[in-house]
Amino acid sequence: MRTIGRILGRLIAIALSYMIACVVAGLMVAGSYVLQAYMAGPIDVPQRQLFAQTLYVSGLVAAFVSVYAFAPAILAAVVAEVFGIRRVLYYVICGAIAGLIGYAAFEGVGDGQVPELGRDYLLVAGAGIVAGFVYWFLGGRSAGVLERPAA
Repeated sequence: MRTIGRILGRLIAIALSYMIACVVAGLMVAGSYVLQAYMAGPIDVPQRQLFAQTLYVSGLVAAFVSVYAFAPAILAAVVAEVFGIRRVLYYVICGAIAGLIGYAAFEGVGDGQVPELGRDYLLVAGAGIVAGFVYWFLGGRSAGVLERPAA
């Protein structure tokens, strides 16, 4: 019975950590576009409105991230839970890969065309790295469902 409670607790931690990591990835993607526009020249939008619009767009991006990066991210989380992987490098690399796979699925790459390594792919990989770090910080540091035998 205790193992079932630990598994349910880990499932809740995984779900919450994944949602927060998706929001952070959305904030990073939307914020990078706003920052690029802001550095290109003056923006004729009041700062409060710009902030509100950035939050709105980042919420939309977070929704797309949570859908398109779900399969590779959950696969990485299950592997980490089963094998008890707690290293930050694993989560960062898996976050970048999940972001790239999700973006490729969103763009529809695979129609015989080779994707160019452009700014969008680097941005998505960077957002995946940050999201992987956030996931590790919130849920990955305590990965491992089953109790380990005492050494």
